[in-house]
Amino acid sequence: MIFQHIRLRDFSKALLDYEPHIVHFIGHGKKDGLVVEDELGMAVRFSAKALSELFKLCSTHVGCVVLSACYSAPQAVAINKHI
Repeated sequence: MIFQHIRLRDFSKALLDYEPHIVHFIGHGKKDGLVVEDELGMAVRFSAKALSELFKLCSTHVGCVVLSACYSAPQAVAINKHI
C-alpha cells in the first residue's frame, strides 16, 4: 500500500489492518518526530513515543522499518524497542 500524503489516522489504521511485514516511511522529519498530516491536511508531528507505542502493537507482524526522513534517529531508536 502506498500513500502520497499520509494522515496520522491512516498510517496507524494501515499498519493494524493490513499487517505489513515491511514498513518504509519516506517523508519529512523534525528533531521531535516524523511529520504527517492531520484531518485538515496540516502538518503534525508523530513523536518517537507515539511511534514506539504504535509499533509495539504491530510487533507480531512488522519485521522491518525503514525511515527515510531527516532527524529520524530518535524515532528509529524508539521503534527498535519493539521491532
